[in-house]
Amino acid sequence: MFGVLNTVNLNRDEILELISDEVLLREGFAQRWQRLCSEMKGQGVDAINILALRTGIPQPVWFCSSLPQGTQSTYLSDNHLPNDFLIKHAATKGTLILWNTAKDKLKQINKMEQRFTELVVDSGYSFIASNCDHSPLNTHRHCISFCVSRDLNRFTQHQRTSELKDLSSLLIQWLGWPDQFDAPIFLPSIAKKLSPREGDILSFFAKGYLAQEIGHRLGISHSTVSKHVASAKNKLGAKSVAHAITIAIREKQISL
Repeated sequence: MFGVLNTVNLNRDEILELISDEVLLREGFAQRWQRLCSEMKGQGVDAINILALRTGIPQPVWFCSSLPQGTQSTYLSDNHLPNDFLIKHAATKGTLILWNTAKDKLKQINKMEQRFTELVVDSGYSFIASNCDHSPLNTHRHCISFCVSRDLNRFTQHQRTSELKDLSSLLIQWLGWPDQFDAPIFLPSIAKKLSPREGDILSFFAKGYLAQEIGHRLGISHSTVSKHVASAKNKLGAKSVAHAITIAIREKQISL
């Protein structure tokens, strides 16, 4: 529907077309989410995060993201969520925030928040816009964040802050998120399914076996073990064997 742009320029008319009542009635949440990610990509937004939380409590009860798998994996497995000051801002203030990641680094006041900032910068995002919609009694908030790899100045040349606030609020309401506030916190599975052999090998590593011992037990060569490990790390978005084991256990793909 949209051509890829060199900058971010959220077109109000095109977004209103996207969120028409006709589309809302014929599509479920999952379809609207996929549609939103696709259309916003065409308007210069590289990734979108959406979450729901209780007012005043910086702990999401529901979370969904279009971030690359590796970035999601690192965000969750390295426990960045408690140090995500965008979530803290959403819980305490719930207002629009525009974050230039390069210029605003010094605003982070502790090492853990600095680690979160470094993850965002290392992932290639130079600008994030985040906004919330309050429930009628202000007990819950739905939040949406646009992650952009382009320069903030180029963004603001094309998009007024007031317009961005209005459009993000419209999109939050249009998504019509499932009511999951009474359910335990839900974080989506971020890992691809391991093959049985990949799972076996990670399980052996988790129990302290060396690659040569694993190969002997499974009747395969050391190089084949290495290939399975590399494949498992790629599927899980892991940086090391230990990281892969952590993710696989969390995703319940292996057990000790």
